[in-house]
Amino acid sequence: MADLLVIADDFTGALDTGVQFSQKGISTQVLINPDTGWNKVQSDIQVLVVDTQSRHLDALEAYKRVFHVCSQAKEMGVKYFYKKTDSTLRGNIGAELSALMDACNIRRLPFIPAYPKAGRTTKKGYQYVDGVPLDKTVFAHDPLNPIEDAYIPNIIRKQSENMVYSIDVSDIDSANLLNDKQGIIVVDAVVEEDMARISGLLGKQQGIIGVAGCAGFASYLPQL
Repeated sequence: MADLLVIADDFTGALDTGVQFSQKGISTQVLINPDTGWNKVQSDIQVLVVDTQSRHLDALEAYKRVFHVCSQAKEMGVKYFYKKTDSTLRGNIGAELSALMDACNIRRLPFIPAYPKAGRTTKKGYQYVDGVPLDKTVFAHDPLNPIEDAYIPNIIRKQSENMVYSIDVSDIDSANLLNDKQGIIVVDAVVEEDMARISGLLGKQQGIIGVAGCAGFASYLPQL
């Protein structure tokens, strides 16, 4: 079984994330329906990407799907988990982050939703698209997943009972940044260098088996 499981909520997101690994020569496989496809996972795969097709479901059903996939993967020996989210925070963000934490007994989950190369940035816990607050962009009017708030902790708390923290970009280099926190930890990133700094920080932490973010941070996972 793979070393890393990536859980995406739609097919495009699954491909966007999987290519981050395959471009580095890492054996990667994308699975659409794990209930009928676990036996199709190749034995030499290092990264398995699963599309739960849960972006447009209600929160409870999305939670159940992610919980089920993560539980099965853990039983099969997967050690590390990455919950891929949309960079404009569409979908069941809080429910799916909570499902990963519950299924894998994760007490602290770093969440890096920024994608600076694509114009998605996080500052003081707020998500921006090309410098515009998320709730003021065209994505706010998505008919299936409307966005009413740009403050990420508020978005998460709508579907999660976990504690949610926001880490300022100026504090990324603090060695003890995550040690005293249990819950979902939203980490700022404004430029690509911030993403690299976050990767370096996480590499120094003990006991982290799960991380969440969009496709942008997935490119840093191989070195972790």
